[in-house]
Amino acid sequence: MLKNFQNPLFLLCAFSIIAFLGLKEPLWDQDEAAYFGFASQINQTNDWIVPNYPISEPHRKTPLHFWTSALFMKVFGINHFAFRLVNTLYFLLCGLLVYAFANSLNSKAKNLSHDRRKQIAFRSSIIFLSSIFLMIYQRISLTDIGLLFYSLLGLFSFWKVIAFVPNTEKERTLFLKSPTLWVIIFWLSISLGLVQKGPPILILLGGVFVSFFIFSSNRRKLLQFHASLFFPISLIPLLVWGRLAWLASDGALIRWMVDWYILKRTTGSVFGQSGPPGYYMVLFVLFLFPWSFLLPQTLSTIKDHIVVFLNRNVKETKENRLLEVKNDSIESINIDQRIFLLSWLFFGWIFYELLPSKLPSYALSVYPLFCIFLAQEWHKFQENLILDREIIKIPKLHLILQLDWRKAISLLAGLLWILIFLYLPYLFHSKNSYDSNGSSYNNANGSIILENFKTIFNWANTNQVIGTICMIFALFYILFELGSFRKRNFPSFTKIGIAMLCFHLAFGLLYYPSISEHRDYGNKLAELYIEMKATNKQISDDAPIIIHPEIRLPSIITALDEKGLSIPRIKVASGTEEIIAKINSRVAIYLAPQSFLDVIQFIGHRPASKCLEFYSYESGKNLNLCWFLSGY
Repeated sequence: MLKNFQNPLFLLCAFSIIAFLGLKEPLWDQDEAAYFGFASQINQTNDWIVPNYPISEPHRKTPLHFWTSALFMKVFGINHFAFRLVNTLYFLLCGLLVYAFANSLNSKAKNLSHDRRKQIAFRSSIIFLSSIFLMIYQRISLTDIGLLFYSLLGLFSFWKVIAFVPNTEKERTLFLKSPTLWVIIFWLSISLGLVQKGPPILILLGGVFVSFFIFSSNRRKLLQFHASLFFPISLIPLLVWGRLAWLASDGALIRWMVDWYILKRTTGSVFGQSGPPGYYMVLFVLFLFPWSFLLPQTLSTIKDHIVVFLNRNVKETKENRLLEVKNDSIESINIDQRIFLLSWLFFGWIFYELLPSKLPSYALSVYPLFCIFLAQEWHKFQENLILDREIIKIPKLHLILQLDWRKAISLLAGLLWILIFLYLPYLFHSKNSYDSNGSSYNNANGSIILENFKTIFNWANTNQVIGTICMIFALFYILFELGSFRKRNFPSFTKIGIAMLCFHLAFGLLYYPSISEHRDYGNKLAELYIEMKATNKQISDDAPIIIHPEIRLPSIITALDEKGLSIPRIKVASGTEEIIAKINSRVAIYLAPQSFLDVIQFIGHRPASKCLEFYSYESGKNLNLCWFLSGY
């Protein structure tokens, strides 16, 4: 029966279908809730210039993501599926570009037949679509997957230009002696990427462009891009929007964006988003699983690329293993391709390792390159292109390939005990603190670990239990399959692909919906408001809703909006003093931390109230928020 699944198109189609699972689930975090609010407000107010939504100011960005989401919501309705659909389409287009990229990069490889090149290209795309992180992350409609698409499209068009050699008279006539079409696509990618998320696309594509200019002897090819003409033109959409936004906000929005997204992130971190050097390397091992078992050999290949580049004027060197490889992509590519790959690697990964501000999504643009490298390494292992003694030279991390299932279980158990030991002080630590970004918390018993464990595995939720069992079974089957290295047999790509298919199917159908319910505290607070309104008939339908300024949870506003409450009714107080001063004179309903309600009760007010205590995944704390009445 397995032969029926050997065709890589089966896996590609299956993963493409699974990518649409879970798009209707509740909004995942505060970023996504704010973006949903921006897009829905565009359709309701027809204001396409300034992103505007209550308590969502820190989430404002350049507007292309909000525009595309608003257009999809206009066509398919204001709902979570329509909002996330554009992100999933970006993801699938990225998978298509990975296939095209891998096929093009290997087009000049020696002793690689057309079928072998297609096989590597298919595997590159499957690795991209099936790895743990990317498939899950694309379900959260943020700006990063769209930026990845425009970055990948720009890189692909750049490569097509510098690698273009017209072989026929027809090609010379079609492109007028230059790949004009790809030049246009390159600058269009930069233009759209700037409006999608601002400067990051310039860091990557600009870095690759400058690196080629500095190191390549064929730098004259860059003249085909007509940068002096097209670069200013590519800036026009961003500049036009920036000018309109400046006029609409009296310059406040643009000044804030420059300070928040450029100055603060290059000189420090925001919201504690930082990490040590090597942060992304650890994430690659985790997020590219199960294919990351070949990362040690991939890094060895990257080292060879660097050695050959540094010794590019020497035909052969003792520092690399080119003479030991029968058919390696290293020896079959020219210096321009090597410059292109290494500059992509540096500006897509190493550059962000050096910045103090770090998030998993910052180095997203290098994942497609790693997917292509991993597929090439798989091919070399499978075709016995690396000698046995070369396998021994691989870093010790690669010894996991030689584990049978018993040793794999022992290794995992040992790692689990190490993690328990490291985090033991936190497991029984009780918190009683105050979050300056949003709300107070009342003695959160336990820690982030214990609180998260209640959500990631809940015996009372049947779907979650079944989904967890299926995912664990799939992962252990993969470990068992990787254990075939013990007998010098190579694991089956198809079997591992099918196991990951089962993993993502269980995650999308069973596990993801069950944990989404636990994170949906915005909807629970909205239901609590409706319950309070039903029990207090004096609350009119047009009574204002005042949000305490320390509450920064856009998901609450989104849930209220979805319940039919008018956004203009929702106001954010300028400060605690304003609420206290107006609490007797203004007829309104307030949302504030429990600690604030305790204060006004202490000074003699006893308003009707309803409170909800919940665990906030953004802050890692228990929050206690209360609705209460005033002026009645």
